[in-house]
Amino acid sequence: MCGVGGIAARPGVELDRATLDRMHERLACRGPDGPGEWVRDGIALLHSRLSIIDLSSAGAQPMWNEDGTIGVVFNGEIYNFASLRAELMGRGHRFSSATDTEVIVHLVEERGVGAALDALRGMFALALVDVRVAGDAVVYLARDRHGIKPMVYATLADRVVFGSQTSVVLADSDVSRELSPEAVARYLTWGFVPSPASVFRAVHKLPPGHLLEIRGGAIVAARSFAGAAPLSRVVAEAQATAVVRETLMAAVRRHLVADVPVAALLSSGIDSSLVTVMAASDHPSFTAYTATTPGFSLDELADAQVLASERGVVLKPVVVPHDEFSPEIFDAVGAALDEPLAVASAVSLFRLFGAIAGEATVVLSGDGADELFGGYDRHDPLPVLPMWAATPRRAALVRRTFELVSKLIPIGALTRRATVAADVERARSRHDSDRYMARVRWVSAEAARTLVPPAGAAAIDDDTLLRDARRVWDAAGDASALERMLAVDRHTSLVDEMFAKVDGMSMAHGIEVRVPFLDDAMVELSSRLPATSKRRNGRGKAVLRDVLAELGLQRAAALPKRGFNAPYLDWMAHPDAAGHLRARLNDPALRHALASVLDLDAVTSLLDAPRPWSVETGRLAFALTMLTSYLAARLVVDGSVVGPCTVT
Repeated sequence: MCGVGGIAARPGVELDRATLDRMHERLACRGPDGPGEWVRDGIALLHSRLSIIDLSSAGAQPMWNEDGTIGVVFNGEIYNFASLRAELMGRGHRFSSATDTEVIVHLVEERGVGAALDALRGMFALALVDVRVAGDAVVYLARDRHGIKPMVYATLADRVVFGSQTSVVLADSDVSRELSPEAVARYLTWGFVPSPASVFRAVHKLPPGHLLEIRGGAIVAARSFAGAAPLSRVVAEAQATAVVRETLMAAVRRHLVADVPVAALLSSGIDSSLVTVMAASDHPSFTAYTATTPGFSLDELADAQVLASERGVVLKPVVVPHDEFSPEIFDAVGAALDEPLAVASAVSLFRLFGAIAGEATVVLSGDGADELFGGYDRHDPLPVLPMWAATPRRAALVRRTFELVSKLIPIGALTRRATVAADVERARSRHDSDRYMARVRWVSAEAARTLVPPAGAAAIDDDTLLRDARRVWDAAGDASALERMLAVDRHTSLVDEMFAKVDGMSMAHGIEVRVPFLDDAMVELSSRLPATSKRRNGRGKAVLRDVLAELGLQRAAALPKRGFNAPYLDWMAHPDAAGHLRARLNDPALRHALASVLDLDAVTSLLDAPRPWSVETGRLAFALTMLTSYLAARLVVDGSVVGPCTVT
């Protein structure tokens, strides 16, 4: 894993050296093993290297094909690079390194950009330049089909600026620092900023599985490169356990390929337990790290210790204090994030990766399993609406009837039935995807609306995330409601919350996180499993529990879903929490920036609410704390932006 950045300008535009130097500075933490650069004719490709495969200087980037006409800067890992390399060598291509990166340029030369990207199996974000036609250089930006690795960009009058993180794009002083009230409003609602927007109006996220083509300093095409998965027969439930076990084991082995130490993140959860046990089966004394919060009711250390002891795993606990409110940690997390996230586990992950740094360069994670195998409680079936509400018209008729009768005969039973009928009518009028997304929200739309100006309120009322979720839901054809929920998760919260969190926290410490469950073979297999292999008797990840039991880990298989939790409500209940947030809101530069995206009087009223706060108030306070920590790391008196690598 590394950092990439660059500029694709109109021919004749002279690139500013100071801008390129700032971009390098802001990429440095992503790749502590050295910078790389190529600048010519208005195009710059920048790279910061985190050496994983082929640690020699031959692995430095940008990397080129034999005649220097196709070059790439690349962040990620290609897990099928060995087979692609053998194929390309058989067709006469000559390699100068043992890296997975070099496969990309030769594959593009052989197959063309779209077909080459579709053939890659892994996680990646890359910028590629093709100068085979003199005077007509083409730059391509691409992101892997699952959105594991980030790529953001901004368009200016004569150039496109891009990079692994927003601070790199904002290194170009011509990119507007204006905050987006729409993005901030949706952040408060969901706890993350939905794609393709960012909290900065001028900066956009490249969607997963997409390719941008840039010529003459402008985007000329944007398209998906990810081909449709081939139709395959459904796996019978009787075979599911064996097939999943075999496929996941192969995926874990592919994700263990590295020339540096590899470890795992281990909780008591099914996902990380499976990944750790399978990795340890090939590597005696395999190391795993566990975050522990002594005194926290959901602490998972004891269960992780049992599993580690049974399988010979070297377990290293990392303590995350329970009731500590630490402004310094919040600021460090805010600086490391590429966008604000109301995700408490980011704080724990920041501490965890800080402890791992220097001991392991690559860690395996169980992320993605919930979104493939129905692991969250929200994946339970949507409530079945009564027959009398079979259509919106009938539901409205029943509601009006009960309301009329309850007015004529004002007794409690009839009033309650009128209320129920009104609730059912609202549910009937909503898209099933909207009903599902109500389970995903960080806070209610009504609560978020109280803190934002009119532009933000309008964005909540006309929510692009809800529209995207409906599109994904409807595109699933005749799939079950569970499969539709999982598809929505993989297109929304998995990318914009989970992957954004993990990338920010890990790259702040120069660590690569790999996710075997998002191996393409696992994703394809999950689409062929029956629903009963995913959720069974109200419990998720049924087939993964079966695999654990088959591996002799019945105790781990029976544990309830916990997630990677952190006591954020306890942090917000700390006496210093509200004071810290007030101080931030009184900072002149920060207050000026926030005035366009928040109703600051409403925020003050929220902080004045009597204690103990409600859960929703605590969630809003936490979201605001993360937002202000994020912005404070980037705003200084003159309004310029500081990159996370330069913030201590």
